[in-house]
Amino acid sequence: MKWALIILFFIAGPEGGWYESERKFFKTEEECIEHMEFFNTMPKPGVMMSRCHNVDEKEWWNITGNTI
Repeated sequence: MKWALIILFFIAGPEGGWYESERKFFKTEEECIEHMEFFNTMPKPGVMMSRCHNVDEKEWWNITGNTI
């Protein structure tokens, strides 16, 4: 299986929400989660976050910030 680490940033306002800024791919879920946890512990209060998604899931590439 292949996993995608998706980096998101938050925009405030009427059209605001979580938006994707980049993706990085990993061979295992463990690698992805390790990088996600590292990224999410860095100081960036409420502005950025990351999530791991299984690339084998149906339509994983259509994930948007508002659905994560």
